[in-house]
Amino acid sequence: MPSASAGAPQQATEESQVAATALTLDRLQPVILSGHPARIGLADMLAALPINPGRLIPCRADTPAQRNVTASLIDDAVAGADRAVLLVAEGIGCAAAAWWARLSPRAYVERVAGALLIDPASGDQTASFASPRSVLPFPSLVLGTGQDAKALSGEWGSRLLAAPETSAAAPRSGPFRAMIQRFTTAIVEGDVGRARRLLEAVGEG
Repeated sequence: MPSASAGAPQQATEESQVAATALTLDRLQPVILSGHPARIGLADMLAALPINPGRLIPCRADTPAQRNVTASLIDDAVAGADRAVLLVAEGIGCAAAAWWARLSPRAYVERVAGALLIDPASGDQTASFASPRSVLPFPSLVLGTGQDAKALSGEWGSRLLAAPETSAAAPRSGPFRAMIQRFTTAIVEGDVGRARRLLEAVGEG
C-alpha cells in the first residue's frame, strides 16, 4: 500500500502544473463560441480548466440576420479584448470560428493567438457557416474523435487530440492539461512557429 508521503511529490507536481497553466492562460482573453444549444457540458469543461471567464457567444445562424449578429458579437469580443484572444469553441461554434476567421478583416483575425475547437459539429447543421476551404490563420487544436473531427482538423490545419469521451472529464486528464499548457505557453510568447511544431507532435489517434 503506498504511503501518504509517496503520493505527495506527484500531487505537488500536478498542483505546480495547474498553477503554471493558470498563469499562462491569464495572459489570454478567452472568447467562447458555444453551439446553440450546446451539445456538451461546455461550462463544466471550462470549469475543469484554469481559464478565466470569457465572453460567451451563442452561435446562431438560423437566418442570415442571426448569422450577421453572431459575426458582429465575435468582432466586438475580439476587438474589445485587452490581451491576445484564445478562441474556445464547441459544436457548431467550431464552424462559426472557422467561418469568422476565414472571412473577417485581417486586423481582427490578427488579435487571435490560437483556438481550442471542442467536439466540432459537421454536415448539414453547419451549412449556415460554410466558407471557402483554407487552413485557419492561427494555431488550433481540435479535441474530438471519429472521422468528422479528423476530417475537420485536416481542413482547418489543426492538430487532433483524440478524446474518446468529450466531456468535463477530458480536460482533467494529464495529457490534455499538458498539451494545453504547452500550446498556450507557445502562443502567449508569440511564437506561432513553436506552437505549430508542438501541435505537430500530437498524434492523430
